[in-house]
Amino acid sequence: MTVRIKAHGNLRKGLMSVSIDGAPIQHVDSVEVRMTGCQFKVGERTHYRIVEVTGHREISAKIHADDFTMTPITSVDVDPAEWVEVTYNPITHPERDYFYTRDGVRVDRASVVRFITHPSMSNVTKCRAYIPAEEV
Repeated sequence: MTVRIKAHGNLRKGLMSVSIDGAPIQHVDSVEVRMTGCQFKVGERTHYRIVEVTGHREISAKIHADDFTMTPITSVDVDPAEWVEVTYNPITHPERDYFYTRDGVRVDRASVVRFITHPSMSNVTKCRAYIPAEEV
């Protein structure tokens, strides 16, 4: 049975927010969510509102997946030769209304995503998403 998941980094709480099969959002920390059949979605109107109107962050981007596993972690271990980070930031890159790699390559889909949250991460959400390097 396929279980659908939506996930995003939570700016206010500094952890990952997930919704499974449309259930209310759960907040998780120190986990790796490995998702399959993934789409990276950015709300066009929300992106515009952040960039052109309000200038403040709000939920505008999520990773949608057909299935997933969630595993507790004690540290972050990602081999950069095998996995490429994918990000979205309308404040630093207002011209990009999509997810992208650190090199600026647009990413709309991926067969697999490693979405990891851990307190040791240096960004505000304490989350990072990675796709297989061969898919970039």
